[in-house]
Amino acid sequence: MVGNNQVDEPWLDETLTQYSMLYFETRYGSDRATDLLENNFQKPYQALQDTQEDMPIGLPVAAYNEREYSVIVYRKGLLYFHELRQEVDEETYTEVLRTYFKRYRYGIATPEG
Repeated sequence: MVGNNQVDEPWLDETLTQYSMLYFETRYGSDRATDLLENNFQKPYQALQDTQEDMPIGLPVAAYNEREYSVIVYRKGLLYFHELRQEVDEETYTEVLRTYFKRYRYGIATPEG
């Protein structure tokens, strides 16, 4: 229901789609969610950082090779939203997502927005 420029700003929708930790925690418990976060997101991103191949997240699709796209857009992006959630309380984080949805429903979201 929220659109964006998926060619020039793919992280914006892919990251939020990937960040299903709220559902995963509710459904399977925090231990399994933590394991998923660590093994599927933090470790692959750390490996990319270790090889000094990290790149900014806000680049267009064409700027990344396949590995970079997978790790940066899907994993680094998820880690951004996870860190945001850790910085604020659960109620505030949920309100941020609700506001985002209300503001851009049937429209085009931008990183600045």
